[in-house]
Amino acid sequence: MKEIEVKFHVLTMPDVLRKVTPFQTKKQRDVYYDTHEYKLLRVGNFMRIRDNTSLEFKLNSGDLSHLYCEELDYVLSELHSHSDAIEKLLDIISLVVPVKLNSFEDILESNQLIELADIDKERAAYNYINGIKVYYDKVNNLGNFIEADLMIPSDSSLSVIKEAENSLLEVLLKNEIIVDTNDRVRLGYVELYLKKHNPVAFELGLYK
Repeated sequence: MKEIEVKFHVLTMPDVLRKVTPFQTKKQRDVYYDTHEYKLLRVGNFMRIRDNTSLEFKLNSGDLSHLYCEELDYVLSELHSHSDAIEKLLDIISLVVPVKLNSFEDILESNQLIELADIDKERAAYNYINGIKVYYDKVNNLGNFIEADLMIPSDSSLSVIKEAENSLLEVLLKNEIIVDTNDRVRLGYVELYLKKHNPVAFELGLYK
């Protein structure tokens, strides 16, 4: 599946969201990793550990607009059960495949990975129509954001992708979650983090 995502910088939670109850609120921590040469960042691939429970990959699907990506995730405690799939994935993104893959530490050590970014946020999640989810994120040291996303089949055409983007924007505008599109942010939290905390790495990244 592909995740279509739009993001907006906001000063505070929109009034309309204050009046409804989110289906989920939680703190979320994503720690991203890369090689010393920023091999993943340079080509728009990302690997992270979410909440110390899952290994997740966000893969560049050829979209320079940074609108969509392919996502894959694996429970950390069950990596050994998915070793074949993960090994193929590591090979695709040009990382060294460990001799034995039993834990994330095996990937870490085989590639001498470093911490790229630490994204710590509080998230409130809301359900809207047709599978659209809206999030209000308070991101430590970055600010407040509205994010909306929608999952579509991986083989979706460009017209379907554009239709999904328009659906996200329509829901945000129609429900007065945003008032216009001027504050749209086309960078992910990783790029925003690097732009602020590691500008050298940011300039090496595919997305700017």
